[in-house]
Amino acid sequence: MKRRSWFGFLTSIRGQLVLGFLLISLVPLAVVLWVAYDTAADGIERLALDRLASVARERAKTIERIADDRVRGLDAVVRAPGFIAACRDCSKAFREDGTHDAAALRAANARAHSFLQAFADAHGYVEIVLLSPAGRLLFSAERPDAPGTSLADPDWKTSALSSSFANVMLLLQPEITPPHMPRGDGRSDLWVVGPLLDGNTLVGIVAGELARDEFESVLSDRTGLGTTGEVLAGTEMGSGRFVLTGPTRDDPKAAFRTQVRATDPLGARFSAAARGNADRGRAIGANAAEVIAAGALAPSLRWSISAEQDVSEAFAPLARLRDAAFITVVAVVLNVIAIALVLARRIALPLQQAVSGTRRIAAGDLTQPVVVQGRGETRDLLDAVR
Repeated sequence: MKRRSWFGFLTSIRGQLVLGFLLISLVPLAVVLWVAYDTAADGIERLALDRLASVARERAKTIERIADDRVRGLDAVVRAPGFIAACRDCSKAFREDGTHDAAALRAANARAHSFLQAFADAHGYVEIVLLSPAGRLLFSAERPDAPGTSLADPDWKTSALSSSFANVMLLLQPEITPPHMPRGDGRSDLWVVGPLLDGNTLVGIVAGELARDEFESVLSDRTGLGTTGEVLAGTEMGSGRFVLTGPTRDDPKAAFRTQVRATDPLGARFSAAARGNADRGRAIGANAAEVIAAGALAPSLRWSISAEQDVSEAFAPLARLRDAAFITVVAVVLNVIAIALVLARRIALPLQQAVSGTRRIAAGDLTQPVVVQGRGETRDLLDAVR
């Protein structure tokens, strides 16, 4: 019964008008909304990626600026008389056979400590060391037991400082050490290493340890990244793996502890940035959620930077647009149905009266007049029947 009533409605003038009005209004509306939605989606994604790329470049530039300042700070003392004098004073404690007078070395360190510590504090180094051309540690501001040891000793042999020592001896210019995992004491093992020259004579090597906290504060700045965005940094350690060099939103202690493979989604983004490719687009984030990300490179430290944000947050304006479009469609459908029913009633009621009148006439009932309602053609029809 219900099926026949629905069929009857759909085949009636009212049903035909409602269906016709819906088709006339909804088809162009759907096309317009689809084009608007698709255009908005492309625009929102492009704007979000541009914003993330800007964040990644800005963080990389800030890290580069810090690194350049530290290199310039060490470059300024390459021929500084105070550093040369301290290096020579500490070297006097060493004998020709490589042994040293521990008391004399401690005294020389004490004489140089205030001067060298003031330099380290002024230029943002957490540690300052002096080395002889033979690789012996002459002075350390933070490690009282280090002076007298050698870069050939097990504690230093595989360190970043040891890896840059030969390059500085050869090139006679400051450099930042290549990426290394932290040493056993948990220090970051990130240094600026430079020569000490008296004229053309190499007197020794000076090295300043960079403050990891300074870089982590840059990477922890999530300004413009909403509640799900973050800036990740990593450096290649060889063997197809990267180590994170900064914190993550979920792990503030991830720096130099968490590793990712170059074939992982994050590792692939780091690899692209390391090759100088401005990689940007959708990816899988560190928390396994779908993100949009953009990369950059801090070349002095060889750090790859990736700024990312969850797709759900980045495309929140698109979700609001989708909701608004749905509400618009519902409102249009309800209005079209209401208007179609009103118009259908104005058309169908006179026709129904005409049908009723003609049936009574056909049955021979001429006692009741045909009621004339409506205007236009429907009234003309009823006048003709009457």
